[in-house]
Amino acid sequence: MFQPVIDLLGWLMGVCYAFVGSYGAAILLFTVAVKIIFLPLSVWQQKNAIKMVKIQPEVNQIKAQYINDSAKAGEEQLALYKKAGYRPLVGLIPTLIQIPLIIGVISVVYNPLRYLLKIDSASVQALRLGLSALLGTDKLGLAWQVEAIRLLESGELTAAASAAGAPVDALLAALRGLDRTFLGCDLLQTPGFHGAILLYPILAVASTWLLCVLQNRSNVLQREQEGFGHWGTSLLMILLAAYLSFAVPAAAVLYWTAGNLLSIAVMYLMNAVIDPRRHIDYAALEQSKRMLADAAKHKKSKKEIKEEARLSKADYKRFFAESAEKKELVFYSVRGGFYRYYKGLIEHILSSSDIVIHYVTSDLHDEVFSMQSEKFKAYYIDGNELIYWFMKLDTDVMVMTMPELEKYYYKRSLVRKDIDYIYVFHAMVSTHMIYRTGAFDCYDTIFCVGPHHVREIRETEKLCGLPPKRLVEFGYPLLDDLIGHYQSLAHEKNERFQVLIAPSHHEGNIMDSCLDALLASLAGHGWRIIVRPHPQYVKRNPARIAELKNRYKAAGDIAFETDFSTNESQYRSDVMITDWSGISMEFSFATLKPCIYIDTPMKVLNPDWEKYESRPALLEIRSQIGQSFRLDEVDRIGQTVADIQQGKILDQASIAKMIGQYVYHVGDYGAAGASYIIQEIEENRAKNPKDGRAQNT
Repeated sequence: MFQPVIDLLGWLMGVCYAFVGSYGAAILLFTVAVKIIFLPLSVWQQKNAIKMVKIQPEVNQIKAQYINDSAKAGEEQLALYKKAGYRPLVGLIPTLIQIPLIIGVISVVYNPLRYLLKIDSASVQALRLGLSALLGTDKLGLAWQVEAIRLLESGELTAAASAAGAPVDALLAALRGLDRTFLGCDLLQTPGFHGAILLYPILAVASTWLLCVLQNRSNVLQREQEGFGHWGTSLLMILLAAYLSFAVPAAAVLYWTAGNLLSIAVMYLMNAVIDPRRHIDYAALEQSKRMLADAAKHKKSKKEIKEEARLSKADYKRFFAESAEKKELVFYSVRGGFYRYYKGLIEHILSSSDIVIHYVTSDLHDEVFSMQSEKFKAYYIDGNELIYWFMKLDTDVMVMTMPELEKYYYKRSLVRKDIDYIYVFHAMVSTHMIYRTGAFDCYDTIFCVGPHHVREIRETEKLCGLPPKRLVEFGYPLLDDLIGHYQSLAHEKNERFQVLIAPSHHEGNIMDSCLDALLASLAGHGWRIIVRPHPQYVKRNPARIAELKNRYKAAGDIAFETDFSTNESQYRSDVMITDWSGISMEFSFATLKPCIYIDTPMKVLNPDWEKYESRPALLEIRSQIGQSFRLDEVDRIGQTVADIQQGKILDQASIAKMIGQYVYHVGDYGAAGASYIIQEIEENRAKNPKDGRAQNT
């Protein structure tokens, strides 16, 4: 399989020998030539390594975010590699190429008559027959030419070789002209543990050790490896060098040593020509490492994971076996805290009907487990059980806040085809910019926040040729609670004018793009400034948050808020500064106070959003409830906040007029949705009286 490679290397070795006339010098020249030939590969390898390290902060963020879900982490990591155009296997190419190279070089060394002295094949074959006759076997092994040369020079093979027709005198003359001594040793001799030739294994092991040390220190990718990847590979290379040094002729050992030293030179050449520091944010990399280390402290033990799996399986069985009675209404929550989006809806259903609500959550510590009653039953189901649970579901109505049904793991029921799948929004933003294409296609009913959702969904159906969905004028689940809570605090005035900075967590957000410049613009006015990062940002960047808190701790008017158990700062602030977070609509509609927007890169998951005639709500409203600034205009924000403080920009009446344009049923959002669900279940009962409960009285 490697013969073409061996022949090519043999030809190159012969050229080098013809040029310098010394076997040792030829090996050194040959090694340089091989490195030059493969220089483009080194460039490719350097660029791929830089690409890997460049995205390593994001890889670490994924690992930290899914510290207890290795399958999900692997899935997200592969998606990141695809997006970045990184090919992990490219890093193995240099190692794979070394295999035929080493085999080729050893084969060339084992065949000096053919590749160095250019002896004709008939003479070589005759010498082989003579050696077989002398040793009494046809099985001579790969190194037979080296052994034949030794025996020929000692005179032991002369008679047998002559009898086989080999030109012994010509062969001996050619061998006398071969300068194969280097550093006082015969390069065709295999090193042993005595004599000057022991220098060769020492040099091979020492050069391998030096290469490994310097790679771990300076190679763009190798120095970022940890654990076995950092020193385990090095140890294997050193052990391999030690083994080969005593198993092959000194010529091959010399090639190995020279190759190691030249690899060091090539590595530093690549670092100089393609400097990793120009492409890699090493500060972000170190920050991500600290974040991953912090996340590892909260990694669940095998015992905890096993216990959660047991509880999930138990509730899975309980859900399907708890009662023969039909389950008419099911809610699903992807994680804890989502009950707030269902609260008003569920309360109306419980108070207005006899319907039993079955609430499934993938958070073992969800608040709903403290509120179980005869008409409200909670279950914890996650992992593989959740996938099967979706497929086996049998209910009249299924209510969710999870987009992209049918797109990935979670499918519509295989057991029952007429379930009404209802989507409830957990943000007021539009459907066609920050949601992926087709995110709502597989739902039957959408509980719309406001008229903008109706327009957008109908336009999607038209553009994509989809059947019309049932659209319910529902409202926004949280807004009533936000308004009520704000009004309960409205009589409490701030001692100082308060500015809330509340960024999103997508790439390029305020925290990463302009926070220092923004704080500098706001400083010196006597305002209280609260920076409230997105919870996901805090989770992914704990080291960054710690560094910011430490840097600004001396500034008495700046506070970083990372306790998300309360929204007091949102209610009490006089102005909010954000980028593309939907929280701006919640803030302004609840408090009737303005927002300031910074035009960081938009979070766009649907590349076709610009094809829609309906303008995304968040884009449309930015100019109505506040003012927007480009990144190069951040230094002007302080003056605009001062104008807001003085009442020069937007009064409460102007903002109040906008609420009805974007939100249905403010003050009673849950009733419309509850009426729809109750009516649908009653109709199903009427159609199938034996399967359901008695109708409501």
